[in-house]
Amino acid sequence: MADPTREEKLAKRRAYNLRTREKRLAVSRAYYHRTKERDRPRWAERRRENRIVARDRARRWREESLARDPEGFKERRNSSSRLSKRRFRAEDPEGYRLKARRYRLKKYYGLTEEEYKTLLAKQDGVCALCGRPPESERQLWFAVDHDHQTGKIRGLLHNGCNLGLAFFGEDPAWLRLGAEYLERHRGQ
Repeated sequence: MADPTREEKLAKRRAYNLRTREKRLAVSRAYYHRTKERDRPRWAERRRENRIVARDRARRWREESLARDPEGFKERRNSSSRLSKRRFRAEDPEGYRLKARRYRLKKYYGLTEEEYKTLLAKQDGVCALCGRPPESERQLWFAVDHDHQTGKIRGLLHNGCNLGLAFFGEDPAWLRLGAEYLERHRGQ
């Protein structure tokens, strides 16, 4: 009989692991519940020690980096994205808001600002659901409504209209039931 190949050994091991997984998990859970009261103080102490060790390691790294290249370290520290973002936000809040909006449009919906404006123009600058213009000067942007199954953009809606669809699970039957309910109780 020939020796089993590496793949055969791995396949046999995987099959064994699958067969015994539940038993191993049960043993592990039982051990945890049996010893958790005894071990909790030790775990808390270990977490505290690890925080202290990590803080000390970071402090040493900063000190060594500063000693190696003082000007470069200060420059890198000052140009970090968090500080520059905070500075940009403080100096130009409207520009920051627009930049963040463009980023979200591209990241979540794949839309450029021009495509968003084109879509808004197709809707005549009003909500695709209720047909009203933006509710205030503060809310100049509509929410991008999209199908969560396909990712396809359906239109631009007021935030409230978009949330209303979401709360009804985007289910037309539920929305009809909600409309019927409102009609039955109108004026009572």
